[in-house]
Amino acid sequence: MTGYLLRLRKKNGRLAVNKSKLTCVICRGFNKFFEAPKVDGKTTATSRTAIVVKKSDFYDEWDVYDAMFWRIVQRITFDLDATIRIRCPESESMEMKSLEELRAWQKQQAATDPEFGIDVPTEIRFIKGDDVLCLMTLEDWSDIGKVEPYSCSYTFSFYSYQGKVDALINDSIVAQLSQEEGVFEVKTIHESASTRWCWPILNTIKSENFLIYVGLGVLILFALVMTLQRLM
Repeated sequence: MTGYLLRLRKKNGRLAVNKSKLTCVICRGFNKFFEAPKVDGKTTATSRTAIVVKKSDFYDEWDVYDAMFWRIVQRITFDLDATIRIRCPESESMEMKSLEELRAWQKQQAATDPEFGIDVPTEIRFIKGDDVLCLMTLEDWSDIGKVEPYSCSYTFSFYSYQGKVDALINDSIVAQLSQEEGVFEVKTIHESASTRWCWPILNTIKSENFLIYVGLGVLILFALVMTLQRLM
């Protein structure tokens, strides 16, 4: 482990960052990399604010950033006057109703499994009454480079329907990051105001499987031509 690795220490009851500092990027709007989800299961999101937590060291595990992430989530929950439903990373169906419930479950797992480690949160719903105000999803760039500002990061996208909800989420993230001792720099980047119909097509063209699809299409077309010639 080099001297540049991010380490945590206990200070005044909170985790603070030693040696190196975190850079976080706030992205407002949509991009071509991930499809916008249906927040309530019915309609696609119309707003997105994401926090990009850049890894200080490529070999860092998630537990280095876990405490700060949950402080951000708690700040958003409070500001939205909402409750949360946390999808357990180890289960597609299990949900936790609070961070305390999740911590209790993690503690129980660690007691029975010495190799148990805290996983990255994958999905959180912010609920007020009967409405889902926001859906947070993980976009894991932790071992992917080159694509900025997302490379080597844990990115969490907060999708919603209302502009005021999106603005409040942004303000909550900014306010909490300003209080984090370990955060050295916070940048804001504005992306597309809405999703674009051509993004899935462009992603397919750039994918590694595109040439395979083209080859199969040519073979199928050739087979059809040969079949028609025999029938004529």
